[in-house]
Amino acid sequence: MADKVLSEVQPSLFNERYLTTNEVIKIFRICRRALQNYRDRGEIPYISIGRVILYPESLLKKTLEKNYSQPLIPGF
Repeated sequence: MADKVLSEVQPSLFNERYLTTNEVIKIFRICRRALQNYRDRGEIPYISIGRVILYPESLLKKTLEKNYSQPLIPGF
């Protein structure tokens, strides 16, 4: 039980949750290369600490909201 809780709890720093590359890939259902392209083009916020890349959850949400577009077909 404790192992499951520990594996699901995300540590925060300054009240910000950071996602790993694997978590972002899984959430957005994209490949690792697509995520790298988004980083390279500056389309997705991230921080790099050594060889570790982390994605601030709140900034990812803001990016999604900013780039959201309404569907053209009503009802979707």
